[in-house]
Amino acid sequence: MDAVLALKNSISANRETLRKFQAWGQTKRELAEQQAQAEKKAILAQGGDAFKHLCHQRRRQELEAQNRAFEEEQKRRKQEIVSRLLKEEAVEDRRRPRPEPPRPAGQRSLRDQTWSYVATVCDGQNAEAPPCCPLLQENKSRFYQSSLLLTAISSESVQGDGSSLSGEDTLAWPEIPGLWKEDYKPFQVSKEDVDRKPVGGTKMDKDILARTMQRLRSGVIHKQVASGREFRGCPFNSKPKFIHFKDFDVGKVYKKKITLINATYTINYCKLVGVDEGLQDFIHVDFDPPGPLSAGMSCEVLVTFKPMINKDLEGNVSFLAQTGGFSVPLKCSTKKCSLSLDKELIDFGSYTVGETAIRTITLTNTGGLGTRFRFLLASETCEMDTSQSALKLVSMPLLLSSIFTYEDKSFYDKFTTSFSEHQMEGNESSPTDVPSQKESGKLDVKEQEEGHPIESEGVTLTTIMTIPPNEEQMEFSLGETTEGDIGPFSSIKVPVIFTPIVPGTVQNSFKVVFKNQQCPTLYFKVVGVAIDVPVWVLKPNVDLKICMYDRLYQDSILVHTRSKAALRLKFEVCKELRGHMELLPETGYIQALSSYSVQLKFLPRHSLPEDAGKYFDKETRVLEAPMTIWVADQIKPLGFTVHAVVTTSDLELSPAGLDFGYCTIYEAIRTQISLCNHSLLPQEFGFVGLPKFVDIQPNDGFGTILPLETLQLDVIFQPTKAKEYNFELICKSEINRCFKLACRAVGVHPPLELSHYQIKFAATSLYDTSVATLYVINSHLSMNSLTHSVPRIGSEDAFPVGPTSFEFLLPPDSPITISPLVGTVWPGKRCLVRVAFRPVLPSELIHQEAFQALSRKAGACAYSEGEQTK
Repeated sequence: MDAVLALKNSISANRETLRKFQAWGQTKRELAEQQAQAEKKAILAQGGDAFKHLCHQRRRQELEAQNRAFEEEQKRRKQEIVSRLLKEEAVEDRRRPRPEPPRPAGQRSLRDQTWSYVATVCDGQNAEAPPCCPLLQENKSRFYQSSLLLTAISSESVQGDGSSLSGEDTLAWPEIPGLWKEDYKPFQVSKEDVDRKPVGGTKMDKDILARTMQRLRSGVIHKQVASGREFRGCPFNSKPKFIHFKDFDVGKVYKKKITLINATYTINYCKLVGVDEGLQDFIHVDFDPPGPLSAGMSCEVLVTFKPMINKDLEGNVSFLAQTGGFSVPLKCSTKKCSLSLDKELIDFGSYTVGETAIRTITLTNTGGLGTRFRFLLASETCEMDTSQSALKLVSMPLLLSSIFTYEDKSFYDKFTTSFSEHQMEGNESSPTDVPSQKESGKLDVKEQEEGHPIESEGVTLTTIMTIPPNEEQMEFSLGETTEGDIGPFSSIKVPVIFTPIVPGTVQNSFKVVFKNQQCPTLYFKVVGVAIDVPVWVLKPNVDLKICMYDRLYQDSILVHTRSKAALRLKFEVCKELRGHMELLPETGYIQALSSYSVQLKFLPRHSLPEDAGKYFDKETRVLEAPMTIWVADQIKPLGFTVHAVVTTSDLELSPAGLDFGYCTIYEAIRTQISLCNHSLLPQEFGFVGLPKFVDIQPNDGFGTILPLETLQLDVIFQPTKAKEYNFELICKSEINRCFKLACRAVGVHPPLELSHYQIKFAATSLYDTSVATLYVINSHLSMNSLTHSVPRIGSEDAFPVGPTSFEFLLPPDSPITISPLVGTVWPGKRCLVRVAFRPVLPSELIHQEAFQALSRKAGACAYSEGEQTK
């Protein structure tokens, strides 16, 4: 009953407190609103921007609230750190054995001293604790230190929150009594327990603890038997099996997620025990126990690693399952250099003298730390200078020749200067922004002479080493990228060049040295054999002259050998021209000390300009096609070039179409067309299959057209009846190519006709007249189209029978006179027409002749005066 009443009173008190807080909040909001309105009115009265002021004020309040929250978070973390330090100190004190102080002779026992102290306290005297009670003094001093520390922390937190509530408004009351009460007395160990119990407990306590732990373990860990089989082994499988934080940086946070899979026969449980003691300050494991897991089910564990020291760490993450404990290995490794070469021996095999073979050797760094490298001959020594970050080559007087020499004495000064500038630029740019290694091979000669650095993939600096043009030059040399910096998880490809000079076997050794002293020197060996060229081509250049598209051209290629054994030859056309050119046979055998002939076939297609690419010049139409002959057991192939000028065979007819318009059956229409030859060769042509009503002149449409020439041809059209004409003119070239010209016209059958369509006047003098007569006849008497052709225009309706009018149209300034010019002819009748011809001399011609005569006379006078003057 008392508990119920106490609960009721507590609920009432809490309600009152909540109402009071709500009233306070409402009052504060009203005051804040009134204050804001007052400030807004004051700002408006002063002519300011009230909205801007309120926004700034609200933002300032938010910043102050964030600062207060940050300070509170700092205080909370400080309290956590202090409490953790106190716990660690307590643990260390418990672990440290406390030796029992020796009891001096004549001194009272601890029990007697304690009883005397109790009697003194009971009498009401103020007595201090006996000096011989180290446990009490230690507890007292420890409690005093902790109380002081807690008091200091609580005072800081109170100062931070003192502005919110006053002393009278404090409503926080402790629910239970604690250390803050003035009458609190700490627990004190009795004198008998201190005297009787040794350090670590008595034998009985140890036995009780062992039995208790065994009972607890037996309740947690037990055997799992399913279908008569007992599970033995690790209860959970980790994926991955090994947690490895590789190449970490101090100060950064790394996270890895692992999956634990139940490997037992039935349901099992999993619990996190912790990590090893040496990893507790760096490893944090987030694991939410999933509860019962069936066989094959899994759960996830998040492992967070925050390194504080640059040191390798190893340990285990321990877990406890229902069938026993297990652990997952964990390793944290710092950044290291792990350098290796992909091969230790480079065998070039046999190469012909004068050829150049290139092999690449790859230097790979699989570690997270970069270093500086340099490729040298095995007989050379190299000293690393860390102050200037450059490599100094130590001179070797015993070397017969050196493949890497400096050309200029001031090269080292330029090298160090450019290297320092490169370092300054490299610090500003991202380390991942490096160009590809292919671009490093395009450095021009000017940069090589000045010693500018080359940037390549994974390399921040390289030095250009040139080979001096001496007679003792070695057969093996390295490419331009011979030294520089290799970054973490990157690789450098260095070309090894074999240039055989004298026939025979050649070998040499190289080494790779590093600036990092922990990296061992790597060595590799290069071997090659130089031989003479056994096969050659008699004609290295084959000229096919001018070739047309879609025409086949052939030639013969002769190959000779000086070898005393038969060799297998393989003839190959470049990839771009395989659809246009062919070498037959593709494979053959050339006998000892003899020759071999191969057939070249060239059939250019219209896609040659696009397919050939760089081998074809579209402006000059010149084709230069490289051909390859591979010889067995010979690396360097033989080559010859096929030259040809490829031209088109197109003939162009313009205009593209002809429209003759309306043409009567009693006349013919002539028009001109152009025939253009776009080829670089002359071509024969001819118009074949012409209809009867079409004629082409000259030479009836046959002839030869020269390269890039344009011919003018006349097309004559004379319809035979009234209809619409649509036909094509076909022009064929000598290679049987057809070019078509579309034509159309409308044939007209007029109702009137002339007695004759050509008049020949006799010789007539100037200003005389010759007269000729002709008749205009109207022969249209019937509309029956079955018996005869009726007058019509094309395919339109027939002209009706009846009187028909006519009119003659004369050209301007014509000496012809027709009488009558206009008339009407009835069906079956005819009309006489007189045509007079009276030639006259035009006035323009008279004026022109007079002017020419005066000009000749003036010229003759001037000439005579000049002669007299002389």
